[in-house]
Amino acid sequence: MTQRTWMLMTVGVAVALFADSKARAEGWLSADATQAEIKHIDQLIGQLGSRDFRDREQATTSLIAAGPSARTQLAKAVQGPDAEVRRRAGLILARIDKDIDTARLLKPKLIHLVYSDTRVIDAVADFAKKSGYPLQFEGDRVRLGTRKITLDTGEVTFWEALDQFCRAAGLMEPHSPRPSSPANAAAASSREVRLMELRMMQRRGIPVPPARVQFGRLVLVDGQESFPTSQTGAVRVRVLSPKTEVPGQAKTSEEAVVVLEVSPEPGIDWRGMLAIQVEKAVDAKGRDLKQIRENAMPTDAVMNEMIGAVRFNLNMNNAAFLMDVENVGSQPAPSSREVPLRLKLSDREIKNLSELQGLLYAQIQTPQEPVIRADKILQAENKTFKGPENSFLKIHEAQKTDQGQIKLRVSVRAPSMGEDALAMMQGAVFVRRFNGRMAFLAQQQEGEPPAVQNLLLQDAKGRSYQLVSSEENTQANGLEITQEFRLVYQSKQGLEEPAQLVYLGRRLVTVEIPFAFKNVKLSD
Repeated sequence: MTQRTWMLMTVGVAVALFADSKARAEGWLSADATQAEIKHIDQLIGQLGSRDFRDREQATTSLIAAGPSARTQLAKAVQGPDAEVRRRAGLILARIDKDIDTARLLKPKLIHLVYSDTRVIDAVADFAKKSGYPLQFEGDRVRLGTRKITLDTGEVTFWEALDQFCRAAGLMEPHSPRPSSPANAAAASSREVRLMELRMMQRRGIPVPPARVQFGRLVLVDGQESFPTSQTGAVRVRVLSPKTEVPGQAKTSEEAVVVLEVSPEPGIDWRGMLAIQVEKAVDAKGRDLKQIRENAMPTDAVMNEMIGAVRFNLNMNNAAFLMDVENVGSQPAPSSREVPLRLKLSDREIKNLSELQGLLYAQIQTPQEPVIRADKILQAENKTFKGPENSFLKIHEAQKTDQGQIKLRVSVRAPSMGEDALAMMQGAVFVRRFNGRMAFLAQQQEGEPPAVQNLLLQDAKGRSYQLVSSEENTQANGLEITQEFRLVYQSKQGLEEPAQLVYLGRRLVTVEIPFAFKNVKLSD
């Protein structure tokens, strides 16, 4: 038992919490608490400061399950007098926000395919058009030209639709390496240039967000195959054949390597895998198998940075980190879909697992969305509005002129480890001070600074004012970049008084993806 504050929780509870947060995020459950719920939540918050550890744990689990309906009271508890209540309330808030982010970012695309005696070649093209994803057939098109498909999937997720489609059409997704094309080579060359730029920044000590993982086209070939499959939202996880080889993953006679194929929907801004943790691995005789840890255990500080309070109960004694955990904040995550999972065999004759359950940790970048809102903007002078990951929006000056113009002077810091923060850094010149630390000098950029486009002045109905002029100044404190703007907005007919200044941005979010399989083959 380690001294870490993470608590053990089964994957079943994690799945339940994911389902509950997903329901609330998508509107199946109300985020507004009733008076009875508010009273119960207040009681649970008080229980966070109990002298009995079990009471504190029970209250923590119950508040996490309450989800968004507990946020208002938890936010107040973070400012309360009891240190233990403040600590736990802050962690619970982070967990609830992670659940909401996970449900929202992994929300699957729903598709309804209907074909009646349709040529498979035509159906593949129609499937790609309806899904909006790059799907195509490779192989003998003449041989496939006469094959027909009849199918009604109902409204299902993209991966469920693909599975039904492949079974009905006699197709499958290949796993062997495909010959590279000139287009693939050009894309690979572009990625290499990008990675070289990122490595240069890393050597300077700059935290760099991982690049987007481009998995390329979804290719279908003639044939049939079936793998144990688990799906969480828009992410499909499959157990590949025991014959699947992963480079650099040699095994001994006392080990088994299970290769998981992790496939997010193509529309997700996937930034790579971080870690994999086995919660349960049982052979056919009911014996437990242990996961082999492949990297040194990171420090608490690194763990908090990496997982960001994704789970309270993370038992990291059995976890494999898919990257250099000592530099987790400054290196791109692995881009392969194939994730090796190593298990210690208690018996060399073990051929399969009756159950395999666990969690995958991955990074996803959010689309551009409101990150910080500065309300009552004309009364907000000298106020600072905080956002996630050390971001903030500070209002220095806010006034309305007799000509109907709104003049603002504001400072913005983008969420760390996001591409907006990286863009701020790339608008500066790096210099090394005498003490060896890195500092920044502002560099004049051509055109309008990107952050200006992300600042929207809106009335109470969300209608935007027109930006007529802007001035920008980049400031630095070590590796922290802040941009100051002088902005002038013009009102137009039909707009009400300015109500809020909204900062739009992107964030790098760590999500957890539960998986559960039965009858997993370890050898053929």
